[in-house]
Amino acid sequence: MLKRNKIILILLIAFFLRTIYLGIYPNNLTNDELHFVLNAKSVFLQFSNLAHNWNPFSLTTIPQESSSELPFVLTSWLIGPLPLDLFFSKLIYVLFGVGTVYLIYCLSQKLFNEKIALLAALIFSLNPWSILVNRTAFDAPLAIFFYLLTLYCLLIYRGKKILWSFIPALIAFYCYIGTKVIFLPIMFCYLIFTFHRNPKDKKYYFIVALLSIILVIFYYSRIGNGASRLNELATPNHPSIINQSLTDRNQSLKTPLKIIFSNKYTVFVENFLVKYFGNFSPNILFLKGDTTYFISLWRHGYFYLIDSIFIILGLIALFNFNRQLFYFIISLIALSPIPEAIRIDPIPAYAFHSCFQYPFLCVLVALGIDQFLKLKIPLSKLLLIIVYSFSFSYFLYIYFYRYPVYQSEGFFFSRRLVSQYLKLVPNDHPIVVISPEPDSLYRNYLFNSNLLNRNNLKNITEQYQKNSSRELFTEANITFINKIPQTFDKNVTYIIDRQTNWQPKGIDFLVINKLNEPANLFFIINDNLCDRNQLDYYVHNLRLADFNLNQLNQQAFCQKYLDRPL
Repeated sequence: MLKRNKIILILLIAFFLRTIYLGIYPNNLTNDELHFVLNAKSVFLQFSNLAHNWNPFSLTTIPQESSSELPFVLTSWLIGPLPLDLFFSKLIYVLFGVGTVYLIYCLSQKLFNEKIALLAALIFSLNPWSILVNRTAFDAPLAIFFYLLTLYCLLIYRGKKILWSFIPALIAFYCYIGTKVIFLPIMFCYLIFTFHRNPKDKKYYFIVALLSIILVIFYYSRIGNGASRLNELATPNHPSIINQSLTDRNQSLKTPLKIIFSNKYTVFVENFLVKYFGNFSPNILFLKGDTTYFISLWRHGYFYLIDSIFIILGLIALFNFNRQLFYFIISLIALSPIPEAIRIDPIPAYAFHSCFQYPFLCVLVALGIDQFLKLKIPLSKLLLIIVYSFSFSYFLYIYFYRYPVYQSEGFFFSRRLVSQYLKLVPNDHPIVVISPEPDSLYRNYLFNSNLLNRNNLKNITEQYQKNSSRELFTEANITFINKIPQTFDKNVTYIIDRQTNWQPKGIDFLVINKLNEPANLFFIINDNLCDRNQLDYYVHNLRLADFNLNQLNQQAFCQKYLDRPL
């Protein structure tokens, strides 16, 4: 009973950390999150995507998209009946995250003992990476849940029941495109490890391996060579690799060694190794995280700095505890950076593409803490609690009170401000929103206004069906386009995205700035909502509650977020 109470308490802590202020921060959804949430809602409403040209059980990607295949079905049952907002739309992802905490507990209990299991679950529930991704609507954490569930099924099942483990493996494969390239190596590691623990059921492990191979062959035979995401994979023959090799040769003195060391194969290997080992960089893991906008805090890694010591101690403890288990976990961690290492994009996103490593690294941290406590250092428990409390508090301070300001555009907060402005303008006043990505602004408005419902679904679907280029969308009095008109009608309000490279000249306008500096992100022409005389030149004195835009009246919204140009 006491053991059960402990794991329940840990799960409640995990749920609390992933839901506190979730309706306020992160302050908006990214383009990918909007894709997952809106199409999940559409699956619930009409069992298809927004354009109604895709079957959720077809095991194919949505046309004109390049994401995974199954998350929409998995999340629609909770996103569908609930209103679209920052809390309810991500609640299902929180539940999968808490479920992952419980799976780590179950796996560690099976592989180690109750003490390590509770410690590993607690570490993962407090882990920065886990908290960060579980508070978003991305697909990678869904895949992690089903990969861990697959391993747990293989560990507990015997005889014919082993075949049931292929079902979560299948779901994991179709949950996230980033881990597809390491699916077979993961499954082989799983099967070899569990076979050594249970050799009498060899034929069932063989059948699961065969099914896994057939699944991968089936997938790649269906997508063909023209799949957009395949073009993101680095190969020696990729144009980017070839160009880089030519540059290397041009920047080298004439020598026969150029043929050996400056060619597309050496460039490919070098790029692979740089990104692969970059995954384990202290900057990535403990200090700063990725250089991308999404997920990375830029001032904190995906683990606490103290975890670096415990990972080393955990490796030593695991090696001494069970060599077979040591090589198994090390192999899984070693596979994790491969999806990122073979991407052609020079800017890595380890938070997602190396997602498979984080649960196992947290298990190593738990083993390291257990090993540290066994050293019988005076006041070791108190020291551990103090260091972790400080580290955890610092992470929360950055996440809730600094990152929302210095990197407000990590989740496109300015687009949410545009949506809120559109909501406040009278319904009979015409507005034109101009952006190179009108689809993105349109989806932001649909989400933040909770407009995707049965009454409005037909109109939305028809727009996507008639507008394959996604250059024009309308919603009541609002038009979303990608071209700036030659003249501006004084009876129409225009909101112009800075990314259009348009600059206002000889015209009166307001601006939506970045939160951390007076850098213009959107221009508003012919505003009829705000009193210009009450506005400042930049955003300041923000509180976390100010991100709850629906609680701000028209005057408060204008004074807080709209500015006069400098």
